[in-house]
Amino acid sequence: MSSTEYARNFLAAAADRHEVLDSFARPLAEGVNGLGMRIRLADGNPALVHYFLIADDNADSLHLMFFEAPEAQWDAAWKHGQVMLKGRALD
Repeated sequence: MSSTEYARNFLAAAADRHEVLDSFARPLAEGVNGLGMRIRLADGNPALVHYFLIADDNADSLHLMFFEAPEAQWDAAWKHGQVMLKGRALD
């Protein structure tokens, strides 16, 4: 299974268990894909989670980053989370 296929399966499993608020998939480079989603946890925990996966099929590697915050504090917290995830993705 390629790294991209594994990432898709990971996100599909999360989507089966939680409410999906947003999702995305886009090529980052030849053979490298960025995939992700934002979910609302369905386990009674009022929190949102943003997953960002970088699947490098050339190197057969997958990087998983995520940011979680209480839903009531999401907007303020995401200002920091977005910077952290984007900064790591560019390293």
